[in-house]
Amino acid sequence: MQFFGSWGILVDMDMTFAELGLNEQILAGVADLGFTTPTPVQAQAIPEVLRGRDIVASAQTGTGKTAAFALPTLQLIAGTEPETVGKKHTPAPHALVVTPTRELAQQIEKVVSVVCGRTGQRAVIVMGGAKFDRQIKDLRAGCDLLVATPGRLLDLMEHGNVSLARVQVMVLDEADRMLDMGFWPSVRKILAALPEQRQTLLFSATIPPSIKSTVDAMLHDPAVVEIARIGETAETVEEHLRRLSACSSFAGPSGAWTTCARRCGAPISRSRRCTPTARRRRAKRRSSASGPQRCRYSSRPT
Repeated sequence: MQFFGSWGILVDMDMTFAELGLNEQILAGVADLGFTTPTPVQAQAIPEVLRGRDIVASAQTGTGKTAAFALPTLQLIAGTEPETVGKKHTPAPHALVVTPTRELAQQIEKVVSVVCGRTGQRAVIVMGGAKFDRQIKDLRAGCDLLVATPGRLLDLMEHGNVSLARVQVMVLDEADRMLDMGFWPSVRKILAALPEQRQTLLFSATIPPSIKSTVDAMLHDPAVVEIARIGETAETVEEHLRRLSACSSFAGPSGAWTTCARRCGAPISRSRRCTPTARRRRAKRRSSASGPQRCRYSSRPT
């Protein structure tokens, strides 16, 4: 196991992507993305991936991990035509990226779609919440690189719509989440469908000790790139702290939850907001009830 420690943050700022071993087509895609200088995780991971090494890389959110695995992966599978297997001509990609959420899959798509525009390769994104038939159609049109969330990928595999028999490079994005107990049963099924001879890349914000034994079993003599320390946040990420009083009305990004500002400050769902109609109904129930009047959402007397 070869280790690249956090000293790698001191990367030569004059380093270019061309010095990492990327070919002209990939470099053209890098230019289209607006990247000029590789980040520490890119500078350390890309050459090792191009050498065919398994990788365990940890770096904070916002440090360019997506490009660190997407750029060399696309180069490694360059020159291979989209394949199918079996009598049903099941699509069989040459590279697979598994990521836990739709949002992360869409972020990866933004990078790989730009680069594929230069290389002529086809990347297909499959994830829950999107139309199943459309994703099958995209796969059948040809797939070099498949980006997938675990649940949707297993659905497609079980229905014979995709085969992992030709995968040369497999990436687990957000590996700390993918290898915990929540995702592990699905990930284990995916790993069982992959060829034994493959290159495996694990990228995450952190690699906690709790998954070390699983990582060791999955990888062969990996290079370890460690940019992040547990609890660190990238300089490119802004963090804000806002203090909220118990009786302040607040709606999150989805607007799904707020607090009962007029009564007790208890969290209530969108369907139970403190609207005039809801207040009249509660007042009517309280007037007909015996004993101390109480808010519906709290044990505190009103």
